Amino acid sequence: MVTSPNRSVKFGKITIREYDVTVGDNPACSVGVPISLGWKYNPHHEQYPVEVYERYRSGQRCDDSDELKLHEFVRLRILNEWNVPKSKIKRAERTCRIVKDQRQQTIEDLALEEEKKRNLHYDSEYDYKFGNRRLKNLTGTFQKMFKSQKTLYSQKRRC
Repeated sequence: MVTSPNRSVKFGKITIREYDVTVGDNPACSVGVPISLGWKYNPHHEQYPVEVYERYRSGQRCDDSDELKLHEFVRLRILNEWNVPKSKIKRAERTCRIVKDQRQQTIEDLALEEEKKRNLHYDSEYDYKFGNRRLKNLTGTFQKMFKSQKTLYSQKRRC
């Protein structure tokens, strides 16, 4: 009988780094300028055993994504605290607005194209069916006209 070895997972320590805060480039930010973490971080970081960290942050987990959203004024205050130049903030705001407008235009263009495809498909089916019906009617009409003309011609010939 082969027994499986006991498997276990053991966690060491959690390292917490503090990064610079800067303007972001996420156009999904509803109002104002988005914020992001920069590339620079404080080389002096804190380490905690997992058990201590989990005990400390007990009950602090976010269940709702709305809790993670920051109001535009809070984001501006944070950027000001990190001495981000106002010109950089304005540029990022303008860029986000442009990207949002482009996304909105793309959505509208796609909806318009879908509408055109639906109408074209509908129209082509309709025209095709209508055309066939019309062609049969015209063919019948021409046949009747031809017969009547033929009859008239043959009657004239007899005279």
